[in-house]
Amino acid sequence: MPVANKHMEKAERYLQKGKLEAALEQYLLAWKEEPHNDSIVITVAELYQRLNRVKESRECYVFLYDKAVERNDGQKVVELLRKMQVLGPVEPSRMIAAAQFLEKARPDLASEQYQRAMELAGQQNPEVELQCLQGMARLQPGSLDLHRQLAKTAARLGNKNVAVAAYRRLAEMLTAIGKWKEAIEAYEQICLLAPKDHAAQIALAQTYLTAGQPGSVIALWKDIAEKSEDREALGLLAQAYLAERQLEKAEVLYWRLLEGSKEAANALLEIAKGYLSEGKGNSLLGCSGRWTSI
Repeated sequence: MPVANKHMEKAERYLQKGKLEAALEQYLLAWKEEPHNDSIVITVAELYQRLNRVKESRECYVFLYDKAVERNDGQKVVELLRKMQVLGPVEPSRMIAAAQFLEKARPDLASEQYQRAMELAGQQNPEVELQCLQGMARLQPGSLDLHRQLAKTAARLGNKNVAVAAYRRLAEMLTAIGKWKEAIEAYEQICLLAPKDHAAQIALAQTYLTAGQPGSVIALWKDIAEKSEDREALGLLAQAYLAERQLEKAEVLYWRLLEGSKEAANALLEIAKGYLSEGKGNSLLGCSGRWTSI
């Protein structure tokens, strides 16, 4: 049988007599004998609190809190966080750790902890601000304001991956609700941060066309059109040339895209009509054999 901790027996007798200081002394001795007994630490913290020794009480809870984080004990983390907050402000890093544990079970409380941590850190610790914004964005994936703030903060801190992901999500949400101008701005930011992000370039060109800005597509891609083999990019550029009534340039691209493309065939017919309406029938006669192929 395990040997009873005599210091705890003495401490309990002192408590019954209301001798808090003496009881605390015995509990501290008991803690030395059983350093892994968390229930003793909780009792010590409560006694410190009853004696208005806030600093020492808080240190006990912080000790237990950090152990709970290491053990991945989310319930204990949240419980101890509340006890610590009664005693005063909690470090943002510890609030963030608690929020991460709360994300699935209590997203409302998690968001609240992220918000409080961000307010405590202020602008003095932008890395904490970024971490909090990431957490809040996970919890509110449909928030335009949060993703806009996250994207700008990440870009300011040079965290390209986070910034690009946030701008992409923001652009997708703005596109879904028809806010083309703001969606374009978001996609343009991605292209500035990641010039080789082909998906962003395609999405940007599509949004330019939807927003009635074909000239912007031409400005984006005109220098690489002749070398590109990307049918999707060439198709968007061809649409832009056609919308701008630059029929000759549109024609060149649509001939390249004709094989297997009904859209290209229809566009070429539209270009042919355009030549006739502009009195440029010679453009058709000069290569009549090719035109008859469609």
